[in-house]
Amino acid sequence: MKTRTVIYAVLFIFRHLSGASSSPSINDGSSGMAANGNASTVLEEATRNVKSSHRRFLLGKKKKIYKYFDWNDIHESMVELAETYPELVTLSSGQDEYDLASAGGIDDCPLDDDVTRRLTSLRRRQLSQQPGCKNYFFTILDSKAHYSRSPSLKTLPTLLFIGTMDGTNAVGPTAVLEFSALLLEATRCESLPHDDYPGTNAPAIVMREWLSQVEDAKYCRKVLKKRGVSDDERRMLARWGTTRRIIV
Repeated sequence: MKTRTVIYAVLFIFRHLSGASSSPSINDGSSGMAANGNASTVLEEATRNVKSSHRRFLLGKKKKIYKYFDWNDIHESMVELAETYPELVTLSSGQDEYDLASAGGIDDCPLDDDVTRRLTSLRRRQLSQQPGCKNYFFTILDSKAHYSRSPSLKTLPTLLFIGTMDGTNAVGPTAVLEFSALLLEATRCESLPHDDYPGTNAPAIVMREWLSQVEDAKYCRKVLKKRGVSDDERRMLARWGTTRRIIV
């Protein structure tokens, strides 16, 4: 079963990377909004806000050339995912969670210092400062739906994605990180907008935020489709992201 899951994940990733190519309609509330200039202004401003924020992250990868990740790429990707999706990703290490000894000495893995610094800021607690190379891993979990004392947390199925069993496998780490990034993008996209249409009498700030999320939802669905992810595949990935504990 584990082998079948990993094979499916790898096949899905390479289908996605090779590219392919209608999204369900999203009710933007325009039919229920008052026909006045204020509604139009709010929608235009919401669209501009989306373009200037979240889209930078997606567009930054649009022209990416596929290659195998080296040590630096792996760690940078892990930290980037944790920083980009703080409510879905928790990054840690075997040294911090299980008090494992680091590999090597003070002259090994010098870039771990930067990872530790960024991770300390993200986790807001002091992390292990022992020299040597740490064993990093991250957990994908919907922390809002499955908070620490929720009944659902104990019953969640757990998936373990292991990129490599030794140091000579270049495909595995790259594949599981690409898959994780795609799953997280789909999970976030599927969650938008977070609330129902607030109504024509909603305060301007509430309407502006809701319309921004609607525009973001339209855009990310469009981007994923251009990258070869169909509506059904996006929903499937989002279900994995919200109904599983995935350890990478």
